[in-house]
Amino acid sequence: MLRPRSKRVFLVEDIDSISAQVCVQADEDNTNRQFLTALLRATRYAVDHELTERQRQCFTKRYYEGRTVTEIAGELGLDCSTVSRHITLARQRIQSHARYCVFAYRNSLDGYSGNNRS
Repeated sequence: MLRPRSKRVFLVEDIDSISAQVCVQADEDNTNRQFLTALLRATRYAVDHELTERQRQCFTKRYYEGRTVTEIAGELGLDCSTVSRHITLARQRIQSHARYCVFAYRNSLDGYSGNNRS
């Protein structure tokens, strides 16, 4: 039995669109809007600059274009396991980058001086 596809992650184009929408949402306070906008920008930066070319290709095709691992493998001439590995490594790098952004944001609010460790 096939699992239903989960919701896709934001497309590169969606990140810009969401950033713009976040700025005009009246129900969120200014701090949350600024943080979400910064996090979306950081995520886009991570996709553009922190991934290898092959990771970026596989990640973009999978999540931004909605292609299956099998389709990507056929298009790029790779094994499905190789494509899956590239996608997993890309997600790990992006998540790591996002965690650092959250850490920096939270510690800027707490007045983190670099002398104490969390």
